[in-house]
Amino acid sequence: MSKFCINNPAAFASSIIALTGLMPGDRRGFFLEWLRAHDAQIICKKDHLLYPAYVQRDLENWFASLSEMESLREHERVISEIGWWRDLADETLMGMLEA
Repeated sequence: MSKFCINNPAAFASSIIALTGLMPGDRRGFFLEWLRAHDAQIICKKDHLLYPAYVQRDLENWFASLSEMESLREHERVISEIGWWRDLADETLMGMLEA
């Protein structure tokens, strides 16, 4: 009997890339900085904003290195972080940009 596996690194990475692509550049840049700081396996850089395939590769490798439960948990955490950056008040973002 085969076990149903819900860990799909490529799908998880693609969903994050798609949502990140919808973010304005400054918010996307801050998010990518957070993502890089979140786990050392993710080496995306600000210039990777122009090359989402690099971020996709890093995310796929990262999700593949995690257990199924960790992968699900991390996917949810990253999606939540994208929502946080999306919902961040413009005034707060402007203060961050000026700092």
